[in-house]
Amino acid sequence: MKPGVDLIDSFTHLVVRADDPRLLAERTLDVVISLTDGRAAAVFTRDADRVMLFASRGIDQEVLDAVEAIWTRHRAVLEKGEAFYVPDRVSDRRMPAEQRSGEAASLVVVPVLDDGQLVALLYVDGRRPQLCAAHDLARLAKFSRIVA
Repeated sequence: MKPGVDLIDSFTHLVVRADDPRLLAERTLDVVISLTDGRAAAVFTRDADRVMLFASRGIDQEVLDAVEAIWTRHRAVLEKGEAFYVPDRVSDRRMPAEQRSGEAASLVVVPVLDDGQLVALLYVDGRRPQLCAAHDLARLAKFSRIVA
């Protein structure tokens, strides 16, 4: 087996035993940042038409604004269970003009589904463009199942 898969499996066994959902989310974020060489990460829970911060590591107002903009403009994509990946924030026209600068050069928002319903969002960003390769997006999908 690949070392990354072993790490994810070991981590899953560790965090499943956590009694506190926020602690579980924070542990998950620590590992996600480490595996992706990310700058910041967060879990946002969904409450009807809104998303609210649940747990975070290293986020700032820039992250809150970016997630709000993505939720407002691309909610349908996320509700279908598709990740929203911005490999280069400066040039990606899906981001509003006011969201194309800042410390995060790239970002991804992964939907967290429970029984097919969108219940939360997993956010990760990085200081360099191209934060995620295809295998990183697959890893993040696995972590979103832990968050669910």
